[in-house]
Amino acid sequence: KTFNRVKTKNFDEMISNLCNEYNRADKPMTDYLMNYIAHIFQYPNKRTEKIIVLKGWTGTGKDTLYRTLQRLAGVNKVNNKHDKVMEQNNYVRPFVFSNSDNCVNIQHHDRRMVVIKTGFELVSNIKAGKKKDRILKFWKTYYSNLENKDWVASLYHNLMERDLSDFNPKTPPE
Repeated sequence: KTFNRVKTKNFDEMISNLCNEYNRADKPMTDYLMNYIAHIFQYPNKRTEKIIVLKGWTGTGKDTLYRTLQRLAGVNKVNNKHDKVMEQNNYVRPFVFSNSDNCVNIQHHDRRMVVIKTGFELVSNIKAGKKKDRILKFWKTYYSNLENKDWVASLYHNLMERDLSDFNPKTPPE
């Protein structure tokens, strides 16, 4: 199918904000999360052995990331009721989204969890003003884009074209 390629820069901004604890830029973690998401689509049959944990304030974009991944992957039922049970390999890429600091019990030496503490630059629950207006406009545009098939297709193609030659999902940044 053909589509009109459109800019998806607001997805990049959201991912950057999600990896921006206390509004300190974390480029290595931003790159890791972007590459991890691209890896989901480029290599759906490879195990990463990682669980992405995003925790932080309400309204940072955690659920929006989930909705975006749903739109990119499509939502399909695996088995209908009364269908023959199928066995298949498990290539699930678990994500945990929480507003709580204590959402998972992680041992100090745990290698499976990649914990990302979200930034709050895109949280709209702030006093009125230019910053709030910008944030509200960002989310309105983003959710409008999620309903735009060209935007979703463009984002998918951007992720499929992302160079992952040096990316190893099993080695997140420290």
